[in-house]
Amino acid sequence: MPWDVLRISLLMVLFPVYHDLLTTDENKNKIARSSALGPLTRLARAKDIRVQRNATGALLNMTHSGTSSMKPQVFIIDENRALLVQAGAMPVLVQLLLSPDPDIQYYCTTAISNIAVDPTNRERLAQNERGLVSSLVKLMGGDSELVAGQAALASRNLASDGPPYFFRVLIVANYQLDIVRNGGLIPLAKLITSNKLPLILSAVACIRNISIHPLNETPIIDSGFLPHLVRLLDRTEDEVLCHTVITMRNVPPPIPIPSFHDLCSNR
Repeated sequence: MPWDVLRISLLMVLFPVYHDLLTTDENKNKIARSSALGPLTRLARAKDIRVQRNATGALLNMTHSGTSSMKPQVFIIDENRALLVQAGAMPVLVQLLLSPDPDIQYYCTTAISNIAVDPTNRERLAQNERGLVSSLVKLMGGDSELVAGQAALASRNLASDGPPYFFRVLIVANYQLDIVRNGGLIPLAKLITSNKLPLILSAVACIRNISIHPLNETPIIDSGFLPHLVRLLDRTEDEVLCHTVITMRNVPPPIPIPSFHDLCSNR
């Protein structure tokens, strides 16, 4: 048996064991502090798509919480994400957003969404991954609804409020503008009119953060979002209503300006 075939066969046997280990935060904590993250990131670049799929799934598992008795849990998760970034995972995850495999797209999009929760990671992504927003916008308009929803959530996290420091606010504001400049309003309008709650929620949450920037007010109105937002007010889900109301506060309907003829005729 050729060595490459044998190697892939061994990896296919080992990956399920690795995924089982990643079900608890204690194990993730140990793995993150071992030398495993570098090789795992390199495996995500493998030519065999099965290896890519399993490696990116494992990287995703490192970015979210499992079950743990260790405290504080949030600190452990954040530190594991930071170690993953230090291992060089972000460029790999961003590159694989363009994979033809929907599972890999989903794993990478969700991992980036989790990593982007941290303001420091958003800064690093903004500085080093210039094509990230355009890839996410493409995925928001893709065929997979699951991937599209996660791409909207990742965009939402990138455009989140940051600490009140000028540089970080500037980075966040740029993401809010970049999503619009890259055509993100078009797929978001499609998602927000879906009949599926997860897609509606991901889209309206993203629009809420985009609407924070004052320069996005006109593009949002011109893209026809106000009627969509008004219709969402009839829904009963608190989270949808919260995002909708805040967006409408940030993007108030334009006030009609009476013409000279109307002013004269009313005298």
